[in-house]
Amino acid sequence: MLELAAVFGLGLLAGYALGSSASENAPDSVQALLEDPATEDVMYAVTDVDGIGPHTALEIAREYRSPDALAAADRADLEAINGIGENRARAIRSRTSE
Repeated sequence: MLELAAVFGLGLLAGYALGSSASENAPDSVQALLEDPATEDVMYAVTDVDGIGPHTALEIAREYRSPDALAAADRADLEAINGIGENRARAIRSRTSE
């Protein structure tokens, strides 16, 4: 039951991110990104970090196409993403190194 709730919640997050990130110039690329199972894995890995919502999670998934790539990212690379500062980068690194 909990897994179903998590999948449903992630679907809502992806739908929100699609609606808030899609532009007239790139809706297909955002849709393709959201349909990639690795994107869901990356977004799921970061959405429980305080201050990271669907839009920022999608931005992270654009940069890091797999959970392994995200886990290998260093703090400075994470901080280069809009909305990620030192504390969030540390929290992501802590979350993905588990």
